[in-house]
Formats: sequence, structure tokens, C-alpha cells
Amino acid sequence: EVRPHPVADYWSDDNQLFLPDTIMNFWNSSEFNIPDSSWWDFGNGYTLDNMPHGEGIFQDSGLFDVQLIVMNELGCADTIVKPFRVWEQETFFIQTGFTPNGDGYNDKLEIKQKGIVTWHMVIYDRWGKRVWETLDVNDFWDGTHIESGLPVQQGAYGYRIELTWYTGRFFSKMGTITVVR
Repeated sequence: EVRPHPVADYWSDDNQLFLPDTIMNFWNSSEFNIPDSSWWDFGNGYTLDNMPHGEGIFQDSGLFDVQLIVMNELGCADTIVKPFRVWEQETFFIQTGFTPNGDGYNDKLEIKQKGIVTWHMVIYDRWGKRVWETLDVNDFWDGTHIESGLPVQQGAYGYRIELTWYTGRFFSKMGTITVVR
């Protein structure tokens, strides 16, 4: 009696995942296999054994090789590996004010972000003169003037940000930041 060799295959609810979502369902569509003999490896250290369908848990972004191994009743195995992309959520946070007084709390303007690849930020005084500028999202402003190095006066300062996310999408934002002394 000739028995067919198992053919491993699967599909997922989507071909990519965007953090902060961390779970993706993978559906076994293999042929000529024992359903509960499936072994899943999600390429991130997380595996499942003897589960016909897999629920992958992804805590980090990246490209992962999701592998499924199935067997038939004779112990013959087949393997399939497909790439699966997990993206960072595009985000950034800018504070509305800071107190550069040297007490160690809220002394500088820092950007919290995920997924930014290009960045240009300019801060202006109330007359439209440039006070501070950076092309590095990891730079911080300590409340000093870019040219003189002296502390700026307490008050509101305008800013303009232009950035590009890792997906290639361009974003622009304007607003105000308050320096409290």
C-alpha cells in the first residue's frame, strides 16, 4: 500500500503584524498528515508542539521565519518555512514643557519615539528666530540658545518637526514648548 507523503502548508490571519499587537493566528492547511502531530517554530524562541493551529506571540519587531513541521502516521515529515514581518508601531511623544533648572527632573526636552528614520526639528522664539535645531531624534534641548550657549528666557517657543517613518511615510508637525525656570 502506497501512502502519500505529507505536504506542510499554513496561512495566517495577515501577512504582517504591527506592534503593540503581539499575537497572530496561524492556520495549518497541510495535507496527508496527522493533525495533532504539528510542530510550530515562530522564529523568536517561541514554539508549540502537537497543536494543529498555532498562535504566535511576537514581542519584538523584525523578520521571523515561521516554520511548521507535520508528520503522517508512518513518521514521514515535511517542513515549510515562510517569512513573517512584525513592524514597530510608528509613534513619537513630545512634552509640552520642561524645567531646565538642574534639579535632575524634567531638565531637558527629549523625544520618545519608535520607527523614525529621518528627523528635522527647529525651535523658534516668539520673533521667529531659530533658537535650537537638530537632525538627530536622539538629541535633546537643554534650554540654551544654539548660537550663544546661554539659557533662553522662560516662556513659550514654537517648534516645527519634519520626519520620515521606517515605512517611508512623511509626517510634519508644529506646536509649542514651554520653558519654565
